[in-house]
Amino acid sequence: MQDYLKKYEVTIRTKGPIYIGSGKNIGKKEYYFDENNNKVYLFNFEKMFKGIINKNLDKKYQEYMFNAKAKMDLGEFFKKNGIGIMDIKNWSEYSIDASNIYNLKEFKFKGINTFIKESGNKNYIPGSSLKGAIRTALIVDGIVNNYKDFIKIGDKILSESKNSKKVGININEIENRILRTIGRKNTDKKDAVNDIMSCIKVSDSQIIPNEYMTLCQRMDMDVDGNITQLPIYYECIKPGVDIKTTITIDTSITDDINIEKIKKSIKTYSERIDSDFISYFNDTEQCNINTLFLGGYSGFPSKTIVYPLLQSDGLGFIEQILHNSFRKHNHLKDGERYNVSPRKIKVAEYGSTSRSGIYEMGKIEIDFKKI
Repeated sequence: MQDYLKKYEVTIRTKGPIYIGSGKNIGKKEYYFDENNNKVYLFNFEKMFKGIINKNLDKKYQEYMFNAKAKMDLGEFFKKNGIGIMDIKNWSEYSIDASNIYNLKEFKFKGINTFIKESGNKNYIPGSSLKGAIRTALIVDGIVNNYKDFIKIGDKILSESKNSKKVGININEIENRILRTIGRKNTDKKDAVNDIMSCIKVSDSQIIPNEYMTLCQRMDMDVDGNITQLPIYYECIKPGVDIKTTITIDTSITDDINIEKIKKSIKTYSERIDSDFISYFNDTEQCNINTLFLGGYSGFPSKTIVYPLLQSDGLGFIEQILHNSFRKHNHLKDGERYNVSPRKIKVAEYGSTSRSGIYEMGKIEIDFKKI
C-alpha cells in the first residue's frame, strides 16, 4: 500500500440495538412466529410453495393469501392445515431471535422491517452509514472549535426558523465551510470534489451472523423514563456485539483530515450530544468519548448540529422546527416543561422484561487500530 494511504481496523461495539433498513417489510402472512422457542422464521418462498403443493394445499394457500380480510396469521394457517415445525425449518431462509417480543397478539398481525443484507441474507453495516456518522462528528467539532466563525449564520438560521428551505440552505453553507476545504484547481470551493470526506473510504463491515440479530419493537422514552410502545418491529443487531470494518484515509490530497482529527471530532461529538441532549433523560447512560449513533430509528442524536451551533437558543429553535411539523404535539412547551427538545428519545428493549433492558437505539462505541 502506498505510504499516503493510511488504513485502520475499526471496531464498532453496539451499545444499543442497531437498525439499518433494507427497505423491505415482511407482512404477517410471510413469516412464522414460533412462540415456544421465541423465533421468527422467514421463508424461501420457492421452497415453501413447492412444499405446499406437495401437501396439496396450494389452493387453500392462495385463497388465504388473496383474502385481505383473513384474521389469521401464517402460523395459524399452518397449524390449521397440519404443517409442522420441521416443514417450516426446511422451507425457511433464516430465523431470528424474537425473545424481546412480549405483546404476542399485537405482534402477530404486524410486519417486520428487515435489516440490510448482502445476497444470501447476510447482514452487514454499510460503510456509508458509518461514514455519515463520522461526517456529523466532524461538523459538530468544526462548529464547537470555530464557534465565532458561525455566529452570523447561526443568527440567520434563528431568524428563518419558520422557513425550512432557508434553514437547510444555511446549514449546507456551514457544512461546506467545514468540510469543503481541499481547494482543487479550477473548481468552485463548494464543489463536492473539495470535500474532505472524499479522502475517506469506509468499507462495508464483516458479515454479522444471525445469532447476533434480534427483533425489537420501536419505543419512545420521555425525560422521566415513561415509555410509549409503537407497533413497529424491525431486525436489529443486538447490544454488546463487536463488528469489524476498515477505514482508509488518503493523506496525499490534503492535510485537513487524518485519524487523529476523526478521533478528536468523535470525542467532541460524544461530549456535546451527551451534555446538550441525552443527559436530560432518566435511565440513559453517559456517552463515552468514542460514542456515535448509527442507523435508522436512532432519532435526534444521529444528525443534529443545532445545539452546538445555536447554544442557548438551540432549545427554542428545535421547539419551533418540531412545532412546524407536528402542530398537535405542543412542542413549543418542551423547554418550559422538560428543559429539552425533542422531549423523547428512541429506545428499544433487549434481554429483559425489566427497565434494566432498555437501550438507546443506534448507540455505538468505535475504536481504531492502525493496520
